[in-house]
Amino acid sequence: MSDKRPPHTDGPTTTDLDKLVEEVGKQAVTVRQNGRGKTMSTTEAILHKQAVTALAGSPHAQRQHLERIAKAEEARRADLAAENELWSRIRARRFREYAEHRKLTGRDPELFPHPKDIEITPGKPVRIDGPLDAEQNRQMQRACASVDAYLHQDALDRAREHRRHDITMTLGDPYSMAVLINQTLPARLRWSDHRVVMRRMELGSLPIRALLKGTRAAWKAAGLSVPRGSNMPPPANIMRLVEMLADLGRAASRPGVTPRDTDRLVAETWRSHFG
Repeated sequence: MSDKRPPHTDGPTTTDLDKLVEEVGKQAVTVRQNGRGKTMSTTEAILHKQAVTALAGSPHAQRQHLERIAKAEEARRADLAAENELWSRIRARRFREYAEHRKLTGRDPELFPHPKDIEITPGKPVRIDGPLDAEQNRQMQRACASVDAYLHQDALDRAREHRRHDITMTLGDPYSMAVLINQTLPARLRWSDHRVVMRRMELGSLPIRALLKGTRAAWKAAGLSVPRGSNMPPPANIMRLVEMLADLGRAASRPGVTPRDTDRLVAETWRSHFG
């Protein structure tokens, strides 16, 4: 078995010895830790043994361990820099695509992720704070619409209960739900605090007849068929929905999530919250 690399290659190639080293490193072994047996790969066991030896005072083991840590950190920084550079190019291209499409049609294209949702911070993994496909975008647009629907419901409930000037917020009431759902939205889609307050004041001044009509239309825009004059849905169900949206948003924000992954995440998150 030879470690000689084939000639005339543009870069390093994997040899039979490299493959054997990887296979041996993946083999499971059992080591004793704190009086208990723990199964780990051969590579993990060697690193663990080296760390123990270093802590015992071996200068050679300490030097090797620190060098290995420094090398791993350097490789990690290089990977992050490459990832940031790649996504910087993607974001720049996406901004151009959006600008060209808006110039031609007057609206945004259905290209995801939106360039404003791509968060790039030097030294950190890229984060996507927004929808990754058309279906997620539709869900988030409905969540945006539900903020306005809950503000409508808040104004209607206060008007019918003769407390228009009551601006307090109680957990589970329509206003609190509007605020909570708004906080789960991506930064690009999230309402500002000023916008929420001004919208609440605007709706609070409308007559009940206008609120009855507007509230039903607002729920319809949010994708829900709520009969005219309905009361606030049960807070417990709404809180579970908010938690589900938050969990789904965190899971879907990871780079590299595919539409198939999205379908799986939606199903798993729904089951975890609603059974």
